[in-house]
Amino acid sequence: MHHEMLHDDSRYQQKENSRTTGPQARTESSPETCNTHVSNVSKVLFRYVPVILHGRGRSVLTFAFLDDGSSATLMEHSLLKELNLEGKPYPLCLGWTADQQRQELNSRMLALEISGVHDTSKYWIPKVHTVENLALPRQSIAMEELKGKYHHLRDLPADSYRDVRPRMLIGMDNCHLGHALDSKEGGNFEPIATETRLGWIVFGPCSATSQLPMEFTAHHSFHLCPCCDRNDAEMHNTVKSYFSLDSLGIMSSVKPLLSRDDERAEHLLKSLTHVKENRYETGLLWRYDDVRLPDSKTMAMRRLVCLEKRMQRDPELAEILKQKIQDYERSGYIEKLTESRLAEKFERVWYLPIFPVVNPNKPGKLRIVWDAAAKVSGASLNSFLLSGPDQLTSLPSVLHRFREFKIAITGDI
Repeated sequence: MHHEMLHDDSRYQQKENSRTTGPQARTESSPETCNTHVSNVSKVLFRYVPVILHGRGRSVLTFAFLDDGSSATLMEHSLLKELNLEGKPYPLCLGWTADQQRQELNSRMLALEISGVHDTSKYWIPKVHTVENLALPRQSIAMEELKGKYHHLRDLPADSYRDVRPRMLIGMDNCHLGHALDSKEGGNFEPIATETRLGWIVFGPCSATSQLPMEFTAHHSFHLCPCCDRNDAEMHNTVKSYFSLDSLGIMSSVKPLLSRDDERAEHLLKSLTHVKENRYETGLLWRYDDVRLPDSKTMAMRRLVCLEKRMQRDPELAEILKQKIQDYERSGYIEKLTESRLAEKFERVWYLPIFPVVNPNKPGKLRIVWDAAAKVSGASLNSFLLSGPDQLTSLPSVLHRFREFKIAITGDI
């Protein structure tokens, strides 16, 4: 239940004199915010099944979630090491309801074999994508309690399990693994049991009563409540602006809390920055410790061919670009690789395409852009790097300091 003052009930009310029917009755929809509420006791059992994953000389016992709403098959990245598998880098962008998206830049694509725990038959899955964490809800089943409550489950050859969290999600690209070969069904709002190629699965509604043990407890989100509208956001922003203006130039600035990415960026910046030949040198702020970059050479060469064709059509542009590259080389910003250097193997390699930019307000002046936003398989070099927190002092902060003392001292670099 939500307090009535949190809602604008006028949108649910109709004036008697203005009621209409037919197509003209439709009104303009307003954006809503979906709030996810959490229940401590679940009345629905998901399609979880114990499985054995087979890798290179190793096998892992885990649980899989048969998901009819997924177009891909996923598993957690930690299983790679346990199965002694590698896979190839394949950055992934996951999308789900409400247009939400999540980048899995370290994702790998591989193939493996899977089997049920009571059947030695193995099934080949040609394409599995890894993700850092599936974060699926935990679930428990006490089969003896279920068999005592539901008559159609009494002879079911299924095992109990407690507080399991699947590390694999089998999507519709492998729907044959979840196809029902046999089934047992009771009355309405009772769980259903189906036999699949991976074993028997009990799923569906399971009425929770005070006599049922805590083995039926599961923690997951199940309810979407569109209870926030534009009025809520406007009220929040108005109050926030009031307090911000009220304390302007009065309250001492507090160091802002940094996100986990900004904390990592600051740590890398401090640890990698050092003085070299009277100049500062620093490393790249990698988003992860073990970044695997896709092959970008084909993309960069394709861009180079396009640039060369443009230079052939514009000899003046070609001469300026040539002069710029020579200036960079003389200044030590870039170096021409030798054959021996080209033969070296590096942990991370990325080819940066370039393109020229001319400012119409500065005729004759050309700038070379090293395009770190160029994408390969949906990922760019920028997507693997952290931008880090803003290191600059804001102008309002500088102006406020003039109010603190009688004399102000300024400096510039």
